[in-house]
Amino acid sequence: MRRADTMDNLSSNRRDRRSGAPLQSPPTVLYLCRASSDVPPMLDAEHGMEVHAVSERAAVTATLDEQSIDCVIVEGTCPEDADGLLAALDERRSTPPVLAYDQSDGDPRRWFRAGADDYLSGRTDTERRTLLARRIERCVASRRIRTDCRRFRTAVDGMGLPFLIADPNGRIEHVNRAFETILGEDRRALVGRPVSALGTAIDDDWGSITDGDPWEGELVVDGAGETRRIDLRVRSVRDDDGRTERIVATGTERSAPGAEDRKCDGRRRKYRELIDAAPDAIIVADTDTGIIVEANEAATSLIGRPRGEIIGMHQSALHPDGDRERYRHLFDRHQRHDESVRRRFDDDPIHVETAGGDRIPVEINARVVELDGQTFLQGHFRDISEHRDRERKLRTILDAVPDVAIVYDESGTYEDVLSGAEDLLVDSPDALEGLAVHDVLPPEPANQICEAIRETIEAGETQNLEYRLPLDGDTHHFSARISPLRTEGSESERVLCLARDITARKRREQDLRSFRQAVEQAGHAIMITDTDGSIEYVNPEFESVTGYTKAEVTGETPAILNSGEHDERYYQDLWETILGGEIWEGELVNQRKEGERYHVEQTIAPITDETGDIERFVAINTDITERKQYEYQLERERDRLEEFARTVAHDLRNPLSIALGHVDMARQGDESVDASLDRALSALERMEAMIEEVLELSKQGEIVHETDPVSFERIVDLAWEHVDTDTATRRIADDLHGWTLPADESRLRQLLENLLGNAVKHAGPGVTIRLGRLSGREGFFIEDDGPGIEPSARNRIFESGFTSAADGTGFGLAIAKQIVDAHGWSIDVTDAEDNTGGGRFEITTTYHEHAVDKEWR
Repeated sequence: MRRADTMDNLSSNRRDRRSGAPLQSPPTVLYLCRASSDVPPMLDAEHGMEVHAVSERAAVTATLDEQSIDCVIVEGTCPEDADGLLAALDERRSTPPVLAYDQSDGDPRRWFRAGADDYLSGRTDTERRTLLARRIERCVASRRIRTDCRRFRTAVDGMGLPFLIADPNGRIEHVNRAFETILGEDRRALVGRPVSALGTAIDDDWGSITDGDPWEGELVVDGAGETRRIDLRVRSVRDDDGRTERIVATGTERSAPGAEDRKCDGRRRKYRELIDAAPDAIIVADTDTGIIVEANEAATSLIGRPRGEIIGMHQSALHPDGDRERYRHLFDRHQRHDESVRRRFDDDPIHVETAGGDRIPVEINARVVELDGQTFLQGHFRDISEHRDRERKLRTILDAVPDVAIVYDESGTYEDVLSGAEDLLVDSPDALEGLAVHDVLPPEPANQICEAIRETIEAGETQNLEYRLPLDGDTHHFSARISPLRTEGSESERVLCLARDITARKRREQDLRSFRQAVEQAGHAIMITDTDGSIEYVNPEFESVTGYTKAEVTGETPAILNSGEHDERYYQDLWETILGGEIWEGELVNQRKEGERYHVEQTIAPITDETGDIERFVAINTDITERKQYEYQLERERDRLEEFARTVAHDLRNPLSIALGHVDMARQGDESVDASLDRALSALERMEAMIEEVLELSKQGEIVHETDPVSFERIVDLAWEHVDTDTATRRIADDLHGWTLPADESRLRQLLENLLGNAVKHAGPGVTIRLGRLSGREGFFIEDDGPGIEPSARNRIFESGFTSAADGTGFGLAIAKQIVDAHGWSIDVTDAEDNTGGGRFEITTTYHEHAVDKEWR
């Protein structure tokens, strides 16, 4: 049975040599050169060979004694350059092949006569260097083939069973000693004779044998007064292309079994029955040769080959090319140490290769056994494909969950860290295994975990706990479930801890508590509804403002507050705005539970989820009832003031008109009184101007609620026409051309008339007035080149009735200030720029709420 595999190996090696196939592993080369730098660099760089370079003969033999060398390269121009090395190597046992690398085109016959196995001239072209690498591989392969052949012939000749080899034409090529003894002829005389000459009926079936069919028959040998019957089994050895290369015949001589034979047969039958009953694949191999001598039914199912085909194979042929060397070393270790060895290869499993080319991961149990005085290696092969699939699925599941999975024993020692991001562990999984919890974690969480482990084991039930753990300078919160984990064969109680980082959840809960407290304590009425408007939440301020409790409004709609003040179109616009994802702002008149109406400023905003879909609406209401009442009172007072001013003006104008008429009549008489009458006329005209400004002042207190874009330059032109500016000069900066600002046009014109008139009155008729935009902020300035405004007067300049001119009323700048405040703007007075010495008014047109608030307050 072992003979057939040796023939397979021999055939395979021959095929490798013909096809130029690379060796399974790069060879190790000993290079004898004139200088170590002469070693062709591509042997290790391009072909992966391990090269040991020496330059002395003594170093060659020393290296061969210490290293495993596959090929020796001798560099020189003739064999004498090697100083007798070839002859010395020829005397050694197990000497690797020698390749002569001639630096010149010398005579290769001299090298071959000296003992070299191959020869190559050493020209320096790249192709020649690649050829050297190929020659090395060929020498190594040839030597291995010869070694295998020698071992094969030794094994065949030492067999107790008859064995022969024939070519495809049926001519005998080799006969072993056992066959020679049975036939009674010199085996050398048998070589070249047809197999049919031995007296078998094999000729009739020779065609089917060469086609690959096995043949069994009987060989009857008469001689020395006795007849010997041999049971022959014949099969073909085929190459990679399916062509028959050799025919192998093995025989078993029939004889009457003795007592010891019967006992051996019984042991063999019992052994076969045992291994056939085993659920795992069992393969038995000769420890000396590695040839498989037995295989059970489970092995045939695993490998996908019939038992007769498995028997005779070399044990390494069960495995893919990449695994064969590893398994060969494992086989050698098993039979060398005579020990039972179990190999799982979880991380890097070993595989067997089926007849169909499939790779199956296996778990191997192997031990050395003795049977009938022979030593064998018995291997149990278990298919772990399903186990690895389950393990991969479990690993995928564990990697997908956000939990840290840890196995602890009953004392709180880390046995295994199954999964979890390493940033959630205090150390790497490998470093944690075998350590106690108290040696790794701070006392508080360590005590919590150990107590939960103890309770889990005692009660046999899952325990839940939460603990905090400092990681990377931050405190993390974990929620853990510790469950019993009892496995077959375990000597101790163990638990599985699944811990999840809930730090983000804890922070959200903390934020939610803060937000809830802020909402609960807010001074605004807050209401949250679903997308249909059903109320889900109101805060205490809402209860205080509306008079409804949370229980009364939950599930209701905001229509419960409807006062009837607004029409259906008003609410339709509101809903269209917020359902469109926009924020709605406006004022509403609502109705309290008791029926009292109240005013609110309301802001309604949509609350969206992660995808942007609206989930809820939040409404924030500010009760402005008191403010509305105050504004109403202000309007009434302003109306009364305006009515009073009109009444006063009317009452004063009548006698004023009479006085003016009489003064005019008096001036037409005696000219001596003209000077006194002129002064009286001036005083009366001043009184008339004051009446007009009082009326204007009463109107300007109103707040500007609506504005329109106004061309500033156009308004300046209109105001200039209404001011006595015949001798004054106006200069408008370029940045005002085309500039517009939102304003009440008539009141803006009044503002400019007052400021321009003030400049003319105080700076004189020849004044130059400049207008331009402010730098760095929105607004404009008006400045003149007059005497300026005293710093002491600037704090009072906008007060009603304050004036520095003898004929001034003191209302012009007060009216200007009221117009500015009514727009929400601000006005400041300072010195003119460019050292002109005049006054400068700066009006900032950015909205200032405090200015409006001050107006209605």
